[in-house]
Amino acid sequence: MASRTSFLFTIFLAFPLLITHLSAWPRVKAANNDLLNTVCSTTQNPSFCLKALKSDPRSATADVHGLAKISIDMARATAVRTFRIIVSLDKRETNPQLKKRYALCSVSYDNAIGYIEAAEGSLRTEDYQSLSIQASAVMSEVDECEESFKTPPPGSSTIRLANRMLDDLSNIIYEITFLL
Repeated sequence: MASRTSFLFTIFLAFPLLITHLSAWPRVKAANNDLLNTVCSTTQNPSFCLKALKSDPRSATADVHGLAKISIDMARATAVRTFRIIVSLDKRETNPQLKKRYALCSVSYDNAIGYIEAAEGSLRTEDYQSLSIQASAVMSEVDECEESFKTPPPGSSTIRLANRMLDDLSNIIYEITFLL
């Protein structure tokens, strides 16, 4: 009888806690949607920002610091992938103008990757001023690559799309620094 009473008492105490925890779940998600909207509304491409951050499952429970980490991870992956594409295009290219363009973009993306790696360290040490500067530097490197595509002959549209994506991701990081 004592064990049954103790079991019922435990259920009696645990049930309200369980209900409270479960009822808080939608509020956490709603609060995080509010955070995503707050972050993304300040960026140069809010719809891209929302899609990008929501595509990562970690964003469902992330705070501002977590969203910065997610954005940096996405920026690193994009920059590394694009750098590899640029190097591959450069190796196959025979047009001297395009070869020069790909070489320039290769240097820009190598620099951008370095800034992103530094940004990871700045976020870890909570040096948000440096993080802001590094995000801005990545955008400058992307702009330098993109500028080279403004004159003929046209180059790879893949690189131009990647430039836009990395610029948008870096802008998310930059804007988040104002909320940290």
